[in-house]
Amino acid sequence: MLKRQAGFPFSFDPKSCDGCGAKCCRGPRGFIWLTHSRAQQISKSLSLEFDVFSERYLRVVNGRLSLREVCLGPHNFACIALDLESNQCTIYENRPEQCLRFPFWDEFINGPKTISRACPGITPDE
Repeated sequence: MLKRQAGFPFSFDPKSCDGCGAKCCRGPRGFIWLTHSRAQQISKSLSLEFDVFSERYLRVVNGRLSLREVCLGPHNFACIALDLESNQCTIYENRPEQCLRFPFWDEFINGPKTISRACPGITPDE
């Protein structure tokens, strides 16, 4: 079933995620923001003490929490929660709000063609 959100000139087919190679979890360096409460939920889901989880998975940027990234090559990073062999998210059930909202991010409101090149599940409105 296609997903739509008011104000966005495209639809999204979540079924396309199965074969895309987790493109939305890879790319140039960025931030994967999450709240402290979500970080605690993820920590529990991984059966890690919060301080151990924080050291392995988090970075603090201007007072905000972001998941770390793994460098795959020049200008190519992956979310630390991405299993690189299976291309599956290891924290999918507790993923950050930012990931839950993808691809309905403000930066894509006026650029559905840009996001459609990166995400095979995007279909721009005609």
